[in-house]
Parts: sequence; structure tokens; C-alpha cells
Amino acid sequence: MVRYSELQRECTLPTGVLSSRRHGLNGTYRAIEISSEFLRGEFDFTFRDNGVDMAYHAGDDLTGPKWELQSVDGSFKKLGSDVRDGAMIGFKVTKKSGVTPDELKATGFDPAVGDYMKGIYATKVGQEQVTAFMYMALSLPSTNADDKATSFDDGMSKLEFNMVACKDTGTCDFSSASVSPAAAAQAALLSSPEFMYE
Repeated sequence: MVRYSELQRECTLPTGVLSSRRHGLNGTYRAIEISSEFLRGEFDFTFRDNGVDMAYHAGDDLTGPKWELQSVDGSFKKLGSDVRDGAMIGFKVTKKSGVTPDELKATGFDPAVGDYMKGIYATKVGQEQVTAFMYMALSLPSTNADDKATSFDDGMSKLEFNMVACKDTGTCDFSSASVSPAAAAQAALLSSPEFMYE
């Protein structure tokens, strides 16, 4: 069994933090929550120029809620010289579509428009260069812009994810898990025949 602190020694600081993307991240990551109050299911994150689109799927149900998160200015900074320190990350919820399951709400996770989620992250390239990993610890959704996960240990009592993305798209393809923006998902739902005639 690999201890979390040993895994952290192998992490690297995110590349491109100072690039044109505020957060230096790109593409789709499939994630599982590992915090102490986690609920079985999958989160998908699709990073875009100024934020991320996030979705939750309980088991095989692909109709879960989606959120559009905007990067918060000043959040993406390295925390220290040691790679285990990670980098700060922060988001503000700007849109939501779908209904958050009661089981997920019971864990404290029910982001509403205007809520913040802030914390830290670190990345690591997979051993065979096929996948890329990200470890992200965030505060639970809150209107308090000062609340944040201050370490990966702190994230275990709040919101923490182990995430994987395809680095070599010739061998690995997560395009089916790409999260469409919440606004597009909501517009599609509103124009569906099932919604119009319920």
C-alpha cells in the first residue's frame, strides 16, 4: 500500500501556470472523490480557457448535475519550492443545470451559483506517459470566498479528488467524458420533447 505522503513526493507542480490559461490546465479529467465523506460515483472535469465544466454521475447514470465554474483571479500560484506544496486553485460557480442527488447533498456538496471552491492541486505524468494525474483538494461549496483547503490533508475533511486524463490520445481517449458547458446542457433539456410535455 502506498501512503498518500509518499505519493505526494512524486507529484510535480503544474506546468503552464503562468501561461495564457489562468490555471494552466486543459482537457478532460475523470475523477473519484476520496475525501472522508465521499459518495460512490464519478466526477468529470473539462478544463477550458477561464474555468472548468464539472459533472457528477452516480453509477451508470449519465444524467447527473453539471456546473460551470469560473477561475478566480489570483488563485493559481505556486505554494512553495517543494513540489509537494502544489499550487493554489480556485473557482466560483457561475451556472448549474440538473438536480443534485440528496445523497450528494448529505455530504455537504451542493454547489449553487455564487459559491466558491478553493484549495490546492498537484499534477503527475503517468509512468508509461499515457495518462496524466491530478490531485485536487478544495473547500466545500460556500459563499465565503476566504474558505479553502490549505493542504491535501485538510482536503480529506472537505473535498478531495484523484483525477486522471489522457496524455497520449493515440492510446487513450476520454472524449466521451468531456463535459459540455452547463448552459448548453440546460438549453438541450429545455428543448427536449420530454421536458415540454411533462
